Amino acid sequence: MNGAKPRKHLRLPSGEAGAERLMRGVCEANEGPQVHSQENARIEEACNMHHLSNGNLTGNAQALRRNMTREERKLWYRFLKHLPITVNRQKVIGNYIVDFYIDAFRLVIELDGDQHGEPANLAKDQLRDTWLRDQGLTVLRYPNSAVNSGLEGVCRDILDHLPGIRAPVIE
Repeated sequence: MNGAKPRKHLRLPSGEAGAERLMRGVCEANEGPQVHSQENARIEEACNMHHLSNGNLTGNAQALRRNMTREERKLWYRFLKHLPITVNRQKVIGNYIVDFYIDAFRLVIELDGDQHGEPANLAKDQLRDTWLRDQGLTVLRYPNSAVNSGLEGVCRDILDHLPGIRAPVIE
């Protein structure tokens, strides 16, 4: 072995609590005022998103992933799942669970049923969107009717917010 020392394998903590400790450690270790590389910038961004997570909502998000609405399933299985980038379903961000999230573009996609047209829900959606935008995220909202009657247009609009990403074949 030409005198090189064997590499030690890093043992990572397991489970959700272990991942939480690991991420907190990475974030604390990288809390300097300077960013010297793209990798440090990526770690800093991940730390910012880590601080936006809310473990109390994880169970709710998992249940929502198992029980997606018809429109969420349609958009997911016909389009988002086939994108060449990671798309999260029912992602916890702060005190909210967003329908879809694309981290590489900091893009939130929300599908709205009829209940979102009610005045109280419109106000809640506006507060939610404002908070998400304050976190540096872009929020796209589509009514369920647009997914049902014009999926291709919804997909084109999403692609317009994903520069450099090619459209998958829509069935």
